[in-house]
Amino acid sequence: MIFGSFSLSAGLVPAIEEIIASARQKGLSFHPVYTPGFSGGCLINPRLPHTINEVIYTDPDNDIIVLFSGSVYNRSEVQDFIGGSTPVPDPELITRLFVRCGPGFVKSLNGDFAICIIRPGAGKLFLFRDHIGIIPLAWRADSGSLSFSTDITGLCRAVSGGRDINTTWLTGHFRYIDYRLSPDGTVKKLLPGHYLEFSESGLKTVRYWDPGIIKPDKSLTYGQVIRDLGVIVRDAVMIRCDNRFTAAAHVSGGLDSGIVAVLTMKV
Repeated sequence: MIFGSFSLSAGLVPAIEEIIASARQKGLSFHPVYTPGFSGGCLINPRLPHTINEVIYTDPDNDIIVLFSGSVYNRSEVQDFIGGSTPVPDPELITRLFVRCGPGFVKSLNGDFAICIIRPGAGKLFLFRDHIGIIPLAWRADSGSLSFSTDITGLCRAVSGGRDINTTWLTGHFRYIDYRLSPDGTVKKLLPGHYLEFSESGLKTVRYWDPGIIKPDKSLTYGQVIRDLGVIVRDAVMIRCDNRFTAAAHVSGGLDSGIVAVLTMKV
């Protein structure tokens, strides 16, 4: 989990103590990030094999701090693009890519992620959410400051100030609603395939990916489709298998789960 508050007036960052206190009650470990205008960090479950360098990276020379939650699946492609033979953690990889390409770097990522990039000297904060919104990310802007978190309900609880819960959001399990809503009316979800930029110039959101522009390739043959699908399924299973974890799952025994189970055994 990553979270924080960014203020355009250094020293006036909204409090985040409630998020930290709530997380510590759950046994999570807080790793702080403090810099002029920003207060936040990440929460890591000490029972899981995650390390701090998988979440936070600081590059003072380029005026960049990166908070990262999720996974990048095309790391080898990105590594080849930025150069260097030594693999680096995802936050550092993203830093190098941002320095080279700017906020448009996100178009070249394949993965499930929520990213915060802070540029303290430039007075800017960027939030990025993966193409289809696997990792949640919510934000709230108010009076020259912006707060965000990958824990949507936690952020709502911290900023609600005793306001009533959004009753429309509560009915989401029973009827169709606007899934951009959150428990608090002032907290907004960053939409999938979008990034947000917050600075003295204001707040803007940019759509970096649009599935509507993808056109079907009618020249593909049945054999090509089957071969390509096989590659995609094997790749999807491989990139989601992490040998650091010991886990098990029940499967239905159907064709699709059976294939996944067989491929998992081979990884």
